[in-house]
Amino acid sequence: MQAYDFLHLYDTRQCRLQVGGSDQWGNITAGIDLIRRLRSAETYGLTFPLISDHAGRKFGKSEGNAVYLDARRTSPYAFYQFFLRIEDADVIRLLKIFTFGSLEEIDALQKQMADMPEQRAAQRRLAEHVTRMVHGDRGLRQAQAATDALFGGALEGLDAADLEAVFADAPSVALSADTVINRDIVSVTVAAGLCASKGAARRLIAGGGFYLNNRRVDDPQAVVSADTVLDGRMLVLRTGKKNYRLVKLH
Repeated sequence: MQAYDFLHLYDTRQCRLQVGGSDQWGNITAGIDLIRRLRSAETYGLTFPLISDHAGRKFGKSEGNAVYLDARRTSPYAFYQFFLRIEDADVIRLLKIFTFGSLEEIDALQKQMADMPEQRAAQRRLAEHVTRMVHGDRGLRQAQAATDALFGGALEGLDAADLEAVFADAPSVALSADTVINRDIVSVTVAAGLCASKGAARRLIAGGGFYLNNRRVDDPQAVVSADTVLDGRMLVLRTGKKNYRLVKLH
C-alpha cells in the first residue's frame, strides 16, 4: 500500500523523493521499484535513524508515546511535560540531538544532574528549548504557567485544553452555567460534589481550606462571577494541597 502511495504522489504531484524513518526503508524502496517498473522513472528515498530511548524503544504511536507538533493533537503543556519527564539515562543524548547548546554547556548540565538530580536541570533545558522551537515563546510561557498551576500557581490565561491536560487525573463534573454563575460559592462547592453538605462547605471555606482557581476563598458568602470562569467554560476547585475538582460549564 505504501508503494502505491509513492506511485500516486509521483503521478499527481511529481514527487520523486520519499523521506521517512529507518524502519520505513522497505516500504520506500518498494515504492521506488514500483515506479521504475510501471513508469520507467527514477525516484529516491531518504531515511533517518529513529529516535529511541536507552532501552531501544522508539518514540512513536505504536509505542504509545508519540507527541505531535500540532498543538491541536498535543498541547504545548503536554509537549513540554513529555520532555520534562525524559529519564536521566536519555536526556543528555536528546539534548545533543534536539538543541544547539555547546558540548561544554551540555557537559555542565550532566554534572549538575549528577550532583543535584532532583532539580532536573537537563530536562528543563531540553523541554524549554524544544517547546520554544515548536510553539514559540508564547507556547513555552503557556506550558510553564500550566506546569506551575499544579503547584498552586495562577490559572488565569490558560485555555481549556491546557486546563484539561493539567488536571487530567482530577475528577471533573459538568454543570450548567446557571448552576454556577452568580451563585454563592457554598452552593457551587456542593453542586460540584466537593463537599457533601452546605454546612461542611461553609466550615471548609471559613477555615481557609478552600481554593477557587488556586486562589483562597475564605468568605462563605462569596459569589462566583462570570469573569471567574477560565476560558469562558471552566473552574478549578481545590481543598487542601492536591484535592482538585474540575468544573466544566455547559
